[in-house]
Amino acid sequence: MNKALKRLTFIILIISGVSIVYMFYKLSETKLNVSKTIVSKTYSNSKHGIISFFTPISNQLEYTLEKMAHIPFSHWDEKSINNEVFPGLRKNPEINSFGLANSKGQEYVLFQGNEKWYSRTYNPSEKDTTPTWKEYVVKGNTLVEVYSWSTKTKHNPKERPWYKGAQKTDNEKYWTAPYRFNINQKLGMSVSQSWKDQSEKDLGITITYSFYLDEVVKLLNRIKPTEKSKTYLTYNDTILISVTPKNHVEIKKIDDDLPAYIKTILLSPEPKKIKIDEESYWGSSDTFNLSREQRLTMSILIPEKDFLTSINKLQTLLLIGFTSLVIVALLVLALHIRQIEYQKLLIEKGKVIEEKREEILKSIQYAKYIQDSMMPSNEEIQEKLKNSSVIHLPKDIVAGDFYWVQKHHPYVLFAVGDCTGHGVPGAMISVMCQTALNRSVLEFSLFEPHKILDKTKELFLEQININNTHFNDGMDISFCILNRENNYLYWSGANNPLYIIKHQTNELITFKADKQPIGRFPNSKPFSQKEIQLEKGDRIYLFTDGFQDQFGGPKQKKYNPANFRKLLIKTNTLTIPKQKQVLLETFNKWKGEMEQIDDMCILVVEV
Repeated sequence: MNKALKRLTFIILIISGVSIVYMFYKLSETKLNVSKTIVSKTYSNSKHGIISFFTPISNQLEYTLEKMAHIPFSHWDEKSINNEVFPGLRKNPEINSFGLANSKGQEYVLFQGNEKWYSRTYNPSEKDTTPTWKEYVVKGNTLVEVYSWSTKTKHNPKERPWYKGAQKTDNEKYWTAPYRFNINQKLGMSVSQSWKDQSEKDLGITITYSFYLDEVVKLLNRIKPTEKSKTYLTYNDTILISVTPKNHVEIKKIDDDLPAYIKTILLSPEPKKIKIDEESYWGSSDTFNLSREQRLTMSILIPEKDFLTSINKLQTLLLIGFTSLVIVALLVLALHIRQIEYQKLLIEKGKVIEEKREEILKSIQYAKYIQDSMMPSNEEIQEKLKNSSVIHLPKDIVAGDFYWVQKHHPYVLFAVGDCTGHGVPGAMISVMCQTALNRSVLEFSLFEPHKILDKTKELFLEQININNTHFNDGMDISFCILNRENNYLYWSGANNPLYIIKHQTNELITFKADKQPIGRFPNSKPFSQKEIQLEKGDRIYLFTDGFQDQFGGPKQKKYNPANFRKLLIKTNTLTIPKQKQVLLETFNKWKGEMEQIDDMCILVVEV
């Protein structure tokens, strides 16, 4: 009977395993189809945003041309032109300026600058050929002149890109490539169109509407489907328009040394998966015509993890289901083989213990994932602190030491904390302390280090229940606020000091902390604050005691604070990355084969 049950159990297990493997295979196919569908749908929505940006500009040009082309040029003056085009400029705020020029070299430009409106008139047929400028105020839906002046700058409006391009398109709209406006040297684009005057047949007239590429940056950011997506526009397959990490517009020629993934996606009308820095992206491109001769190609790259989270979770659930099925099958089998030898029973118990150990290890690993997610990534640190580095070495998988960074222009807030203990207990205290720290800054809007530490201490004690006199854990911390505009540093410390090494003299200056922690402490008092004027190149050092308390070396002694200060002075002249490398090598060499006794964290910031 037992043999029959064994066989039946194994058959069920094999069938179930094959079924789940097949489901995995079908789910992989589903992921591919879902990826293509989502990318196509996202691209369609984003393309609608592009069309919604350029179409009103094109329509405004058509409307203005229809109104002006039926009236002889000689009947138009500055006031009538302003009355005609100004309502359209206000209706379409993405348009920055209106321009008009004719084949005689006469020009009129109306544009907005610094929230004011200006015009420039140029008439080479007059005795005074210098351009005339005017400033206007807005009253209702009209412009009223308040000031005028002349400049000696001479120019030929017929050399403008929008004018020259319109002459080649035979009374059709012409969209320029990105170019710099002569008024303020900003990057922008223009759409223009020409016609012949009704009364003076040899007189050619061209009008244009222009917009800054800053508006395109806003557009590209607006149509991004997710925060980490990448969007690009390509003009006539020759010029690439993109947004830099600092949110500035960037244009490049397609034949320049562009990354391979950009060239790949520009040639991919169908959704395609590519790798960028070991991360999977899905993207595609499509072209739409601005006019018969000009076109834009929009390209979008979406991180795969941004839209496949649900399917990946389903795969995990299938894996859990498969594991559960195996466990159930083994348990059923175990119930029917009572005559197994005692040694085999011990082996089975050992397997259970190992599974529990792995579960606990996975839980701790997930706790590390949670803890890491609360601290800024290296990319965020470089973005907010610029030239800086962080070393974070937990004694165990999770740590009681942590680093913390926030940015509120022009200030950067950063800190290094050392919570009681290490491992899981230290990590739990760390989470409580970081939560209190975040609330002090984000919820209570505090912006002075000593007040932030006072509030953090108050919130931490609330979390542990102030009446619980048996809880004596807490946190030592060094907390800074740096004004990036004037290099002024505000600092407070709880047991942890601050080191600053001057760039000019390589001198280390120590600022002592208040001798009390964030936590329960007899005769506690409000934290003090120091204000320090720094110079460019000075370095700020925040750290915990893990480095200087580490046992090692030939005599297996502590590294001690004095040696730590000497090491910082010795390495201060190195670049930030090289200094980080030397600090790590020194720590590991000193520790040798000995066990790490505590968590270790060092944050270095160069002004």
